[in-house]
Amino acid sequence: SHFLINKVKFSEIQIFGPSLSYKKPVVDATEYNDVYDETRITDGNPNGTSYYESKGFPAHLVIDLKDVYSVKAISLHLPSMLTWDKRNQEIELLGSDSNSSYDANTTKFTSFFNKQKVEFDPTKGNMKLINLENEVKLRYLKIVIYSNDIPGGYSAQLSEVYVFGTK
Repeated sequence: SHFLINKVKFSEIQIFGPSLSYKKPVVDATEYNDVYDETRITDGNPNGTSYYESKGFPAHLVIDLKDVYSVKAISLHLPSMLTWDKRNQEIELLGSDSNSSYDANTTKFTSFFNKQKVEFDPTKGNMKLINLENEVKLRYLKIVIYSNDIPGGYSAQLSEVYVFGTK
């Protein structure tokens, strides 16, 4: 008798635990447009109308992870529906490992993902996974969005931010 064995080869596979940002508070944010408020970026739903949209640029969002973590990866999402056109947003990520209460004037941030164009393509899931070469210790994650090249006058848009790391 003959046995057929199918071999599966994975060139890259990454396993992450649950997102550290799920249901965590957004403690600071640029004014939002219409009904698209900042709580939508940590509600666990990257699709539908569950996204944040700012009234202007630059826009910023600060998520409080409630404790200091060693962060290995961050993924940024827009709704993955094909009705969304491909766009580039200029994004910078900053972190603070301060374990005291957030204060817009005194909490100090350090940039760890330099301002750059980030492509969101619905045919590729409309997301950007950022693998960090060196883990970043942070409690507060600050996302700054400087531009969005989609026609129609839309400002900063994000539907979900997932943060992966360990204690």
